[in-house]
Amino acid sequence: MQTNEFVLEIPYGTRDFLPSEAAEKRAIEAELAGVFARWGYDEVVTPTIEYLDTLTIGNGQALEPHMFKFFDKNNRTLALRHEYVPRIQMMVAERKRMSAELKKLPGFTVYPSATNFVLVKYDQAVALNEYLEAAGIGVRSFGNAPRLENCLRISMGTREENDAWFQAIKAFAEGRG
Repeated sequence: MQTNEFVLEIPYGTRDFLPSEAAEKRAIEAELAGVFARWGYDEVVTPTIEYLDTLTIGNGQALEPHMFKFFDKNNRTLALRHEYVPRIQMMVAERKRMSAELKKLPGFTVYPSATNFVLVKYDQAVALNEYLEAAGIGVRSFGNAPRLENCLRISMGTREENDAWFQAIKAFAEGRG
């Protein structure tokens, strides 16, 4: 006698959260998000899929056999993210790059940061913020907040996004804005 037994399995490293577990998980996540927000961190949401080359930079080659891979319309290999380190490393590299660029501009003080944003002090921060808003670029101005007078908080984006806001800031600082 032959049995057609069908066993449902989920991929290794994943799990299902039943309703009560899901609610508890979301409550913990919300509490942690609140703590991070109070400390000035913004949320970073990275893509679920990446090009395989991006995910295997460094020692990721060992993980490649365990990744779920597929192809885009140009036949480039994509993979589901196995973790978020590469994207966060890109954000950190961008923050360092943009901090260095901003330090070159006269009148800008760039404060040390271990977050996903750069905090700068600039005597014309309020006018610069208005200029950036008019250009469709959003940064956070602290206005006259105690100890943050004339400070702007600039969140990191992609290299292209960062280059765009930097060029706008540079034009303003050089009197071309």
